[in-house]
Amino acid sequence: MSKAEHIIKYAAIVGMLLSFFLLYTHYEGTPFCIAGNHQVCDAINQSIWSEFFGIPIAALGALTFAILALITQLLQQKRDLKIQRSQLRVLILALSGIAVLFETYITYMAKTVMGILCPYCLIIYSLLIIIFICAVLTRKDP
Repeated sequence: MSKAEHIIKYAAIVGMLLSFFLLYTHYEGTPFCIAGNHQVCDAINQSIWSEFFGIPIAALGALTFAILALITQLLQQKRDLKIQRSQLRVLILALSGIAVLFETYITYMAKTVMGILCPYCLIIYSLLIIIFICAVLTRKDP
């Protein structure tokens, strides 16, 4: 497993944990905000932009990161898989690319419509960009 694939795996785990935290705060309110202003985090996490077709975006994020971590774990397996490793890498590239585009849209809407940015969301956005870049770098690995 390449260094970039290790980065993907650990970034996905961190993203999944952060997404679960945001999912918890979606329903319970923000216990603390790294920006020091609970109103910023709560405003975004309770807005209409915090859900996609009634599903909390944090839940979609947790699922996406979990799938990325699982696929990367499959790449780590020494045994033969029914699917080729190159196909798994393309799947990581496609999923992370879609996630980056979706998060770009959500971040744009938060900034332009609401006029605020969630620091936790920006961390998730950064993790997705890191994962996508690593996926681009590893897409041609054997």
